[in-house]
Amino acid sequence: MAIKIPLYQRLQNALIRRIESGDWAADDKLPSESQLQRHYHMGRVTVRRALAELANQGYIISRQGQGSFVLERQNHDPSFHYYNVKETVMNLGAVPTVKLTGFTLIVDGGLPDIRAQMGLTRDDYLYQIQYVTYANAVPVFFDTIYLPYLRFPQLFISELNHTAIIPLLRQKYQFQGEFHTTSQPVVTNRPGSDEPESAMQVETVADEISRGTRKVALLSRALSFGKLMRHLQHRRFS
Repeated sequence: MAIKIPLYQRLQNALIRRIESGDWAADDKLPSESQLQRHYHMGRVTVRRALAELANQGYIISRQGQGSFVLERQNHDPSFHYYNVKETVMNLGAVPTVKLTGFTLIVDGGLPDIRAQMGLTRDDYLYQIQYVTYANAVPVFFDTIYLPYLRFPQLFISELNHTAIIPLLRQKYQFQGEFHTTSQPVVTNRPGSDEPESAMQVETVADEISRGTRKVALLSRALSFGKLMRHLQHRRFS
């Protein structure tokens, strides 16, 4: 059965192709919402949803009273980019949904292995943020992200509910981390299931230089299942 792609995702894909083909360069202004509505024969709600998704993925930035502008992207160097699961699911022909399932500020010195990997002490506060990505309503990617509070103070769950985490960190905290991702096959239970199955364990570390010292600013540990897991088996990370 053919998968029906929502209208906003069709428009989103069309605009991404225009950006990545060079039709619109960095700092170029996109057509207005009304112009996009007329050109693509889509409604205002659809156009706004597509633009919001592009902003979440770091393709554009919306400036109040001015419009939407193309952001400079570093796609030619994948080490600067967090693995975009939602985009990958969409490219595999499925409809992606990402849900924030957990947001905790750990203040009791817990998670010593995470702290050791990130160079944090027992006294450092630590965010633990959890996401689940669905492909056609089936959970396929379970991601837990750790952030040091000192680097990202005053991070609120309301922000994470409305903006993808990496664009949010870049816009709010001028985060310029360099990403390094590794993966390995494992056999484990999908969360919520008692049946072990093949999965791909994905770990991403992002570090950045602060006062002449390179520090870990983000650590992600994730599990991937199903069609997405099989895709990751053939993907080479930098």
